[in-house]
Amino acid sequence: MQDLAPYVTLNEYDSALKRRLDKMYERYIFKFCVENDLEKFKEFIKTYWRADHIYVISPELIRWQQYDVAKRLYNFVYAENKESGEIHSCLGFIFTSQFDPAISIRDVWLGLWRSRPDAAPGLGGELARFLIKNIRPRSIGCLGLSRNTMTSIPRLGFTTGLMDHHYLLNPDITNFQLVGQAAPVSLDQSAIVTTSLFELSPEQVKDFVIEDFDPAAFCPIKTTTYVYNRFARNPFFKYRMFAVTQEGHSLGILVTRTVSALDAKAIRIVDYIGHDKGWIGLGPALIKLIRDDHAEFIDLYSHGIGKDEIAASSMIRHREEDRVIIPLYFEPFEKRNKGLDYGYVVPDGTHYRVFKADSDQDRTNRMVNVRL
Repeated sequence: MQDLAPYVTLNEYDSALKRRLDKMYERYIFKFCVENDLEKFKEFIKTYWRADHIYVISPELIRWQQYDVAKRLYNFVYAENKESGEIHSCLGFIFTSQFDPAISIRDVWLGLWRSRPDAAPGLGGELARFLIKNIRPRSIGCLGLSRNTMTSIPRLGFTTGLMDHHYLLNPDITNFQLVGQAAPVSLDQSAIVTTSLFELSPEQVKDFVIEDFDPAAFCPIKTTTYVYNRFARNPFFKYRMFAVTQEGHSLGILVTRTVSALDAKAIRIVDYIGHDKGWIGLGPALIKLIRDDHAEFIDLYSHGIGKDEIAASSMIRHREEDRVIIPLYFEPFEKRNKGLDYGYVVPDGTHYRVFKADSDQDRTNRMVNVRL
């Protein structure tokens, strides 16, 4: 996977504004977070975000997700005030190569992104420019954005929007605890291609071959090794991985995580690598999955799956304004609809495809026992 891809850049401000901002930024030093900086970084998060933020209270998670073993630094950049030595803005990032070192194409997700109230205007955006100039990524993306971020990043050149949301309900359940104002919908199976799901063990994931699939054709790039290290070996959550097959042909790997609240369960599809056609006719297999697990529903947040293929899965499209409630939040549980925002910058013509577990979205927000 030789990295021959062009790297993206952010839009520049007009010359007059840029001169004014550059003058303000002269009082800052932009840095990567080396090992000795971590405690100062955590103090910034405690003071200007939350004292119980998972990056503050869980050294195991921050090391697993953010630590670059080869470079011996944490994948954060920050802007330090030259006079006070204090952090005024920080930005986290994650490469897909964090979970497969053989990936050389630099697709990066932006995560935690925060500035002090008294920071220079646009300092967070300037920090992103610093990061991009130094890592030269093919793509940058982020999910679950704040209202302020969604307002500001289009000016930097980001494409923004809401991820598509689809779901299926358990047809055996009539009294839902998690779902609001809904009734199961029967699938019309008269013209559906038979697509099957077969659960894979961790070792099977590592050696699984998706037929005629080039991971580099999709952005961000993911491999079966990525799936193995990101999900099968995840020390915080238990994931299940399924081979997606049609007539004996392996088309992809589907990743799910079961969540619970109010003595009820739901299944989230959090990632998928493989061919878009693997979604065609997948509905009956998904219904079987939620029946077998006695879950109330299964859902999918995604962007970039072919519209015809996802429509042929028989999953029901869901919108935030719908009367049917398919909750997003389970830690803590909130029985309400909530859209999931995205933003990204990619070269022209790039197929960008993301799911709920991308960026830093599907990580624990509270202390959990680490699975060894």
